[in-house]
Amino acid sequence: MSDTNSHAHTALLVMDVQVGVGERFANDADLLKRIGASISAARSAPLPVISVGVSFRKGYPEICPQNKSFSAIKESSFSRHRTESVLSALSL
Repeated sequence: MSDTNSHAHTALLVMDVQVGVGERFANDADLLKRIGASISAARSAPLPVISVGVSFRKGYPEICPQNKSFSAIKESSFSRHRTESVLSALSL
């Protein structure tokens, strides 16, 4: 079965563009600009843009103590509000 629409099964997946995760790439000053340009290009194509980010409920009940990466988040000042402000700046 051939696909007559080359974009029929294509989307841009934007993952973990949020405070706390994105800070690990702070030495790349143009990262958010490139992500924003990719989002704009996808929307112009037009392709779906799917944004996925990590979020937890108050008190972080989802985080298992054995998960070293997320346990560090539980101990830090990870903030859903700050995450949403980053996504809003990218028009997500």
